[in-house]
Amino acid sequence: MFELLNLKPDAFGIDISDLSIKIIKLKKTSQDFELVSYGETIMKPGVIEKGEIKNEKELSRVIKNALGNVKGKKLKTYFAGLSLPEEKSFLKVIKMPKMGLEDLQEAVYFEAENHIPLAIEDVYFDFEIISPRAAVQKNYLEVLLTALPKKTVDSYIYCLKKAGIRPLQIEVESLSLARALIKNKQNSKSVLLIDLDANKTSFMFFSNNAIRFTCFSSVCSQTFTQAIVRFLKVEPEKAEELKQQYGFQGYKKYNSPKNNKKKKTKENALREQQVFEALIPSVTDLIEQVKKYMDFYNTYDTIDKILLSGDGACLKEIDSFFSSELDMPVELGDPWVNISEKFLLSKCKSYKYSIAIGLALGVC
Repeated sequence: MFELLNLKPDAFGIDISDLSIKIIKLKKTSQDFELVSYGETIMKPGVIEKGEIKNEKELSRVIKNALGNVKGKKLKTYFAGLSLPEEKSFLKVIKMPKMGLEDLQEAVYFEAENHIPLAIEDVYFDFEIISPRAAVQKNYLEVLLTALPKKTVDSYIYCLKKAGIRPLQIEVESLSLARALIKNKQNSKSVLLIDLDANKTSFMFFSNNAIRFTCFSSVCSQTFTQAIVRFLKVEPEKAEELKQQYGFQGYKKYNSPKNNKKKKTKENALREQQVFEALIPSVTDLIEQVKKYMDFYNTYDTIDKILLSGDGACLKEIDSFFSSELDMPVELGDPWVNISEKFLLSKCKSYKYSIAIGLALGVC
């Protein structure tokens, strides 16, 4: 989306969220990709709120700082691929009669006015022809329409340029995530991608090699931490530590002895249960939202499995818990599925870089 140059110079992916900036730089080898640079810079609350930049000067400063703090090889390019927040974007699959590309470009422009909830002159939009579902008649095309408010896009571009970065490609988060988690972006099955990030959770329905529908929730990894703070009356740092240590292990009161190599102490067993009890209200809310969106999407297609990513994907037994509650296969999405095994990050730390990895693949 928004390709600004025809040639692709050396570039990296930069994922800017409300609370952090993540950078991934890949190197194209003869047959694969390798990770050469990565980094995460935490941002204080209030600089960006729900995807909207509130302090451009501070964001530009943090971006500059992030560029100099990457691990691995130092960045020697200032070209980048950028993702923009899902909550600020519009994405929809529309059906169009078959026609030539030139005619289609004009027709989509007029059709977009019927679907985009903003004035057409106030948005940047792009489209691509995607593989049609079996239900679509042969004389029709399926077109993925994506749009973003000009005000939002221009604000991010301004901050990047102030930090010395030239945006090479801009796209919505869902497209970046699918590029990272779906093998060669080819999948005939329907998959629900759930990106459980620090500040929001995004739901992205992928089928026939394309994103079909997206939505998001305010219940997120940070929500879980805050729930532990309230329930156990501990400091946020301690709550985060407990969340990472115990995760969702407490959803089973006791594991089968043959599955336990080490006997749990009474203290550990109690903590597991306490942490899980703290998480129950917020995670129940999240599960109900997943069910609601799945029920809606299932009127069009049937979900075969769920892939988890983001900051919250590291939580122990979260995949087992989701699978049990949703009664369907749930896996941890592998952000390295399209990249060489020669990477610098552990798999657990990699989940939160999934969007940045997808961006880096898009500009590599």
